[in-house]
Parts: sequence; C-alpha cells; structure tokens
Amino acid sequence: MGEVLGAVLLVAAGTYLMRLLPLHLALRGRRKFTTGALSEALNMAGPALIAAFLVVSVLPPQQQIATGELLKRSTALLTVLLAQHRWANLGQA
Repeated sequence: MGEVLGAVLLVAAGTYLMRLLPLHLALRGRRKFTTGALSEALNMAGPALIAAFLVVSVLPPQQQIATGELLKRSTALLTVLLAQHRWANLGQA
C-alpha cells in the first residue's frame, strides 16, 4: 500500500510541476523563455506525457486483454477522437 501511495504522490507532483513550470517561467520573464530549447521542451513535455498515459491506459503491458475489455477501451478512444474532430479540442482548456 505504501508503494502505491508513493507512486501516486510522485505522479501527482510530476504532473503539477509539468503544468506549473512553463507558466511560472513565462510569467517570470517573458523575454528569457519565449524562445530556445527550454521553452520548446517544456511546451512539448505536457502532450508527450498525456500521450504516454493514454498508451499505458489503453494497452497495459504484459497482460492479455479480453475482447470485451478491448472493445470498451476502443469505444472510449473512438469517442474521444470523435469529440476532438467535432469540437477541435481534446478536453484541454
């Protein structure tokens, strides 16, 4: 139980920092971080993490997925893609 709680807290802290750092750096000094490798890396890190979480949640590694479970996951993914196509938004503000 302690390992699970530690993992959840670590992921929560990482997610919080991935959202806080770009905003903090942009507000602190726009001229310093509007261009360059750091700004580009921070801008790409959020979508990369979301894509990684999506892959892990849709197809868990080293586990046989039942047909019904695969159908539910595919339906959920298709619903998200249809919503993105309809409203041009994946749920981001």
